Order: sequence, then C-alpha cells, then structure tokens
Amino acid sequence: MAVNETTLNQWKRIADEAFEKKQYGKAKEHYYRIMMNKPDEAEAILNYGACLNNLGYYDEAIECYELALDIDPSDELARKNLEIVLNNKRVQESNNGQEVQSQKSNTFWDALSNFANILGNMSGATNMYQSYSSFSSGNGGLSPGGAAGGNYQS
Repeated sequence: MAVNETTLNQWKRIADEAFEKKQYGKAKEHYYRIMMNKPDEAEAILNYGACLNNLGYYDEAIECYELALDIDPSDELARKNLEIVLNNKRVQESNNGQEVQSQKSNTFWDALSNFANILGNMSGATNMYQSYSSFSSGNGGLSPGGAAGGNYQS
C-alpha cells in the first residue's frame, strides 16, 4: 500500500518536532517510516542517522551516512555527519578501553587484597592450632574429646 505525500509530511513533522525535543527514539521511528516508503529520501536517511548517533548506535549511524553518500556523493552534510559519528565511535571505544583497563586494575588489586586476607587468616589459623596443640599436650588443657585433662565423666 503506497503512502501519500500528506502522510509522509505528517511523519516528517512529527519526527522533526520529536528531534528538536531530543526525543530521538520517537523521531527515529518516524524517519524510519519515511525511509521505508521513500528509500531515496536523503534527508530522512540523514535525520535517521542523527537519531542513531544521538542514541549511541554509531555503527548503524555510519551505515545511514554512507547510504546517504551513495545516493548523493556530493552531500556535504552527510560527509560532515559521518566524520562526527566516526569521532564519537573512536571516543566511545577509547573510553571503553579505559574502563576495561580500570576494571582489570581494580580486579587485580581486589584479588591481591583477597589473597592477603586469606594468607592472614591461614596464619591466624596456624597460630591458633599451634596454641591449641601446646595447650592440650600435657598442661591440663582441653583434649580433643573436649574434657579437661582427659575424659570427662559425670
């Protein structure tokens, strides 16, 4: 079923208003409708790409701008937007790398701290065992059965 120009214009108006209000998800849906009904509409493709970029879907935004440049290789706005989204993607990848490095670093120090705690606990347990052994071997201490100096009888 073909969509008439009035409906396309209505979707464009809704999409543009949503984009201005930074409601990128809503705007994206309407630009997508336009693209599906008028695939050579470069403005809808560019705006759809801008929504994707603002939502953080950089790979998909890159595809939109490349598609717009396929339709019109002289489109400077598409070229400029493509540069912007490529830069955003590089920044995101750089930040992700730093977060991963930070997480690895924290994980290493957490693991080292846990290991030190385990060693400390083992040392404490060894000291307790040594104290118990010397206490229960002849000084009238508790025997392994739990009675003082031997078997407890009631």
